Amino acid sequence: MRLRTLLVWLSPIVLAVTLSGFLFARTMDARERRVFWNDSVVDQMMALVSSEYVDEIDEQRARDLFYSAMDGYLKALDPYCCFYDPNARREMEEDTTGRFGGIGVLVRMRDAGLTVLGIRRGDPADKAGVQLGDVIRKVGGIGVETLALDETMARIRGEPGTEVVIEFGRGAESIVKTLTRSQVKSDSVVGVRILDLARGIGYFRINAFQENTGEDARRALLELKEKGVRSFILDLRGNRGGVVERGAVALVDLFLDDGPIVETRGRGASSRRVYMAGPTDTVCRTEPLVVLVDGDSASAAEVVAGAFQDRRRGVLLGERTFGKFLVQSIHRLPELDVALQITTARYYTPYGRWLQRREDEGTRGGIVPDVVVPRTEADEKLLEDLFGGQHGMDMIIVDDPLPEPDSQLARAIQLLADHHAVRGSRGR
Repeated sequence: MRLRTLLVWLSPIVLAVTLSGFLFARTMDARERRVFWNDSVVDQMMALVSSEYVDEIDEQRARDLFYSAMDGYLKALDPYCCFYDPNARREMEEDTTGRFGGIGVLVRMRDAGLTVLGIRRGDPADKAGVQLGDVIRKVGGIGVETLALDETMARIRGEPGTEVVIEFGRGAESIVKTLTRSQVKSDSVVGVRILDLARGIGYFRINAFQENTGEDARRALLELKEKGVRSFILDLRGNRGGVVERGAVALVDLFLDDGPIVETRGRGASSRRVYMAGPTDTVCRTEPLVVLVDGDSASAAEVVAGAFQDRRRGVLLGERTFGKFLVQSIHRLPELDVALQITTARYYTPYGRWLQRREDEGTRGGIVPDVVVPRTEADEKLLEDLFGGQHGMDMIIVDDPLPEPDSQLARAIQLLADHHAVRGSRGR
């Protein structure tokens, strides 16, 4: 029994050694590998654990320990390096691509239960006749009252092409539908709306930067301009980053027709690059712009904020941003179905600013807005209503009232209103 357990336990060690060789073979000689990853010591430690630990190490436990070891190894580099096991890797890829297997509904917990408040046009729920206001009672035969919300959503989601049976309540009636999941596009650009038609003030928010953010933002801007919008509020509060090139850079390129957007600098030549704006994708060259940021605006959101501030394209308003100016690259290891996230470069704004938070050195980091407007306690509830009610343009919504603006959004609206008032008086 001990031999079998030892073999099971040593299996991931072989993987670990192989992985370590993959990571360091090109940059470390044999002497350095002995110092930083001593195979003999690792083998002895694992053998001792296998033979001496109070509980037997089965295959699943061995796999979990291997994953934890890899994650700890990477996290010791910096807090942004990490290891993705197969489940975490799939979730990460869904977040960055903005696509996942699902049925295309927006749900919220209401007094009646888990209620459908939005249905995406053309997705499985729409095709199956699910209606706004339907209440989800069971998923796969299991009552949702016995599940946490994230468990319910995990059961609704799944591989495209697979089926899920959902029981809906519609008034006193119960309706059971078998839905075939498809690839559903999640919303990156949300809350697209006209705040003040008379002054032509439009608003949109970006939850996170995904591969589809640039194209979705272009569509939103063109739609708002067609409806008479002449100035914009871009809300990046709470945006913790995401995809840079097809997300953050593509967004900035919609507002600039030339010049630098962001620079990356790392050890390797491939990590050193200057991203430039060009005239091809620009749709808003001169329209007034206010960008809302806060302490949770980070990484790709700070790339956008830094570019707009350095290039004098719009006004940053809100609170100092988080201060994450490091580039992470994802490396997929298909033989293990896992991925590694490693810091490979630093972000620099067009003026060459590197504003990384370094708490061990007492450096706060982050971008200080042009107009500082602190958030009040009263704003928190208003922001919850604002962010909770936002949705993408392809979603059919039961109701979407315009929430009361918080103090930062109200100040942004006033700035644009004053701008239009000044231009109007000059025109007369």
